[in-house]
Amino acid sequence: MERLDLSFENQVNFIKNSFDLAKKADLKSLKHPKNPELTATEIFPIFPDFEFWSTPYFLSTYDQDPINKSVLNLNPEDHVIALEESLLKPIRNNTENWLTYYAPTAASVEKLKRKRKLEDEDFVDDQEYELSFQKDFDQKIEPSSTYPFFLELREDQGGAFYSTINNHLKLRKRRALSKQDAYYEDEAQKHTRVLLTHRKLKAVEKQQRYARMKELIEVDGHEILAAYEEALLNDPEDLEENGDNDSPKQDIPITDELDL
Repeated sequence: MERLDLSFENQVNFIKNSFDLAKKADLKSLKHPKNPELTATEIFPIFPDFEFWSTPYFLSTYDQDPINKSVLNLNPEDHVIALEESLLKPIRNNTENWLTYYAPTAASVEKLKRKRKLEDEDFVDDQEYELSFQKDFDQKIEPSSTYPFFLELREDQGGAFYSTINNHLKLRKRRALSKQDAYYEDEAQKHTRVLLTHRKLKAVEKQQRYARMKELIEVDGHEILAAYEEALLNDPEDLEENGDNDSPKQDIPITDELDL
């Protein structure tokens, strides 16, 4: 078997060649590798999603529907929206940790549907969303080797954008215990609902995102990094918050947004 040359120079040549092949792509000549009856109808360019590249993503899979239908009984369309807008909250006691799953209530799903219709306009999300407790899950974290990337199609931006998936989070419903052996230390630790609001990123949070972006690109002074820095760090509101328009920018250690 011929060994593949993975030298830096050869990898660059492979990448350049892929652009040449993409330019020659034609809808009529594209064939599905397994189903010859399928035909391509449109070609989209693929770009790195540098707008959200610094956000850590996890692929989460569940051993069952995470929404408790006895608590939140929604129609199929609203059920999908609730899944897309749910929240995982880390919980710890003296000996172990797990994740608690919250999903938007029916009233909050209606707010989210209205929000989605208005997002193409100059929309400011100042709503408060209520999410109710659904289930507790045990977690197992594995490297995301099978699905290292995901794609999001944005027709309004003329292409598909990909980001990296950090880890695969496998979740299994936590076994219910008796009150005597309950894993919640007290009832105050178990929150039955969460109220969610949105706010703008603070200057220090933007600096954290910039530091992670710099870490990912690994090329200081790269034009993409420079554009990202311009967009995130030179906001007049941030300069006012820092209190000094000439203060030097500092790299801040990265911490995962989901503390597991």
